[in-house]
Amino acid sequence: MKRVFTSFLFFFIGNIYATSIPEMSLPELVELADHVVIGTVCKVDIVDKENEEIFDRQARTGPGLDNQIRLHIDIDEVIYSSTVVPEKLVIGLWSAWHHSLGGAKDAWEGKRQIFLLKSDSFKLVYPAYFRRNVADQPRIEAILNKLPNKRYQKRALWVLDSQQVARVCGGL
Repeated sequence: MKRVFTSFLFFFIGNIYATSIPEMSLPELVELADHVVIGTVCKVDIVDKENEEIFDRQARTGPGLDNQIRLHIDIDEVIYSSTVVPEKLVIGLWSAWHHSLGGAKDAWEGKRQIFLLKSDSFKLVYPAYFRRNVADQPRIEAILNKLPNKRYQKRALWVLDSQQVARVCGGL
């Protein structure tokens, strides 16, 4: 019995560490970011390995599954970017996290946040900590101003109130 418990414990702990990642500080994340944008998540969906949308709210992501949750974001403001940022982005989340479509929709749809992204394909700067509260904007701008390789380039695209967000996002 003791051997079974020990085996179970090692299996359980191994799975915990398989999907955990080290924390990164905000300055580290901002330095890695090629794009810092403020946007509203208008839609959350999940796709399978063939990129076909799955509509079941119970559909999940995680190790061993080929599904990916995506955030559809309307960009409100570009704080910094190394290139032109489209008005709308679709960002795939790290598939190793255990998420359900329903849980992700409930947590993120309609939320306005800062997103830290990298590369010309606008990928997550890091599997976690890539989303920040809009209240962090002054701190992020101060970090950007201290980085010699990044010039602060605030460009407002438009500012939306909650009623306008509902119209843009299709009636959230």
